[in-house]
Amino acid sequence: MTQVATVTINYNAGDLALQAVESILEADHGGIDVEVPLIDNASPNGDGDMLAAEIEKRGWTDKIIYHQETTNHGFGRGNNLVLNQVWDRENKPEYVFFLNPDAKLKTSTISELVSFLDANPKVAIAGAALDEPNDGGPAASAFRFPTIQSEFSHAMNFGPVARMMSQRSVAMPPDLPTQPVDWVSGSGFMARLDALAEVDFFDPAYFLYFEEMDMMWHVRKKGWEIWHVDEARIEHIAGVSTGMKDGKTASGVMPDYWWDSWSYYLRTNRGMNYARLCAFARFIGWCLRKTIALLPSREYRGPKQFLDGFWRRAVRPMFGLEAR
Repeated sequence: MTQVATVTINYNAGDLALQAVESILEADHGGIDVEVPLIDNASPNGDGDMLAAEIEKRGWTDKIIYHQETTNHGFGRGNNLVLNQVWDRENKPEYVFFLNPDAKLKTSTISELVSFLDANPKVAIAGAALDEPNDGGPAASAFRFPTIQSEFSHAMNFGPVARMMSQRSVAMPPDLPTQPVDWVSGSGFMARLDALAEVDFFDPAYFLYFEEMDMMWHVRKKGWEIWHVDEARIEHIAGVSTGMKDGKTASGVMPDYWWDSWSYYLRTNRGMNYARLCAFARFIGWCLRKTIALLPSREYRGPKQFLDGFWRRAVRPMFGLEAR
């Protein structure tokens, strides 16, 4: 019998995390043996105790493997807690399914992804398609790796330039059919445990953001394929745990850990010179965005305090300047 371990990491989204694991428990998995680890990442709002109480109240103590952490490990390191535990077992699951706490299954997602991976032995990771809540339509769930051109276009955020560089955009169209892609959303994807072990799971240097992109970069470098699977679907409410949606926070300020992850990803995977060119492209794009905003009927809606975070957390490490 095929075994799948699911992993859900909660941080301040306890009510939604319960819905996420409930969608797994109630779904038809077609005879697949599914175990359901749930981690509370030291949520400061009391979610840890609430989840423990709800699991007992709902009679889930024999269905959910609950980890109540006292330290916020971040996304990658939190997932590594489960990955290392299941890898060390004699009876390892063949697949691991990652589901965000702000997401839930819409179809027989797990069995659909297992069937796809069973039928495609060269594929290491299969990502589900994301749908907005309340029938809001599809959301971007498959992506390209960032490039110098995509950094410039994203920072500039100007329609004609974005359309001209649409084939360089990181986000692929929301209604994408099933096909191979560079990487898929961390909100809901399934991976072969053996393939993840080849790259030592998630890089613990990341706290939040870019960790799944980084892992999938290394998986592809090992010769594996990554696919977006349109038939397997989940409903996703973006930004509940992280406070970021569509690349923005409610305050409009990019957190330091986002810049740390962005810089680290580019420096370690693309090389220092390429990272510097990406930083230059992002800076020029931002300057043009600010200039366009000076025109009549235009308004600047980009990140606030861009230069502060960009300089302190991204540029300095790239050019070996003083400590951050």
